[in-house]
Formats: sequence, structure tokens, C-alpha cells
Amino acid sequence: MNIKKAKTGLSELMENLGGVFVAPHIEYSDKQIIVRFENGYGASIIPEYRDNPNGDLYELAVIKFRGETKSWDLNYGTGITDDVMRGLNSEDVEYTLEKIAALPLALPKKSIKAEWIDNGNMWQHPHKVKGALCEDGVRRTVRLNQQADTYGSWPGRTTIRGKTVRGFVTGVASWDVSDNPNLIEGDTLFIVYKGE
Repeated sequence: MNIKKAKTGLSELMENLGGVFVAPHIEYSDKQIIVRFENGYGASIIPEYRDNPNGDLYELAVIKFRGETKSWDLNYGTGITDDVMRGLNSEDVEYTLEKIAALPLALPKKSIKAEWIDNGNMWQHPHKVKGALCEDGVRRTVRLNQQADTYGSWPGRTTIRGKTVRGFVTGVASWDVSDNPNLIEGDTLFIVYKGE
């Protein structure tokens, strides 16, 4: 990446960056630059909105894209910055972009979810769950008992290391995801009963 000597304004900076797309930005300016790198990270760059009489200072936020889409979220977990960086000149922008480009691959969160399968009876009670996430991180098929024991769980059994174990399946809620980012909201967990 080679940003030429600083020219003023967002459009000149954008010409120097290459490989970007422009999206409207509502709050502080009418445009922003989005840079995307092959590692899944990128940057959102807008003109500094205060103390910028020459228009040659910028704000930069590190972002992480959601898979192959153009959707992204601010990301403060890279070690580059813990907030939006403000008052950057074009050399600062180039330096920061090089650091972002050098980050390791941002792996997208797995979107695998368990599949509940019913046995075709008139009540459509499920009889097994394919791909329930077990406590050891492995997805397994769980055979379910006839009836759920509570509103939020269903007893069942699966085989772990050649042994049939009993437990229950339950859903992953948003608060579970905030405690453990490896979980997917709406997925299904299999929890082994104590003593099994």
C-alpha cells in the first residue's frame, strides 16, 4: 500500500487508497471510506469533524466484516486501538492501515446450528436433534425422550467416547453468547447430567 504525499480532502485520500467503496455517512459527513483487507478486517475513515480547517485530518475506526458481506462492526479487540482514532493525517492513516492489513485472519463465527427432527406424529414432537453442541465442543446427534421436562430443556441421550450418556438439550440465549462468544444464539446445547 502506498499513499502518496498528503492531499487535502476525503476524495483525494480515497484516490490514493485504492480497492475501496464509498458509502453515505449520516452523522458527521456525507461520505466515508471503507477499506477491506483479505484478512476480514478493515477501516472506516471519515473526515475529522472538528478542528479540521484544511480538511486534511481524519478519523479511523478498525472494523471487522461479517463473512463475505459488506456488513461490518467496529472492532476494538485487535490491539491497534480501543476507540475511534481521531486527528490522523494521511501518513497516520497509511501506517494504521498497514497494521490492520497485517492482522491475522479474522475467522467468521460458525453459523452451524442443530437441526430438530420430528417423527412425523400429529403433535410433531421431535425425536432427535442432529448436531447438538456438546460440552466438549463436538456436535452429536441426541435422541430425545418422549416429553420435555421443562419449557427450556428436553431430556435425551447420546454416545460420547463409546458410552451412552444421559443429559438434556437446551437453547442458547443471547446472554449465553455474551458470556461465551463461541456460542451461536438460537443453537442447541447438550448438557450431560452430573454423575454420568
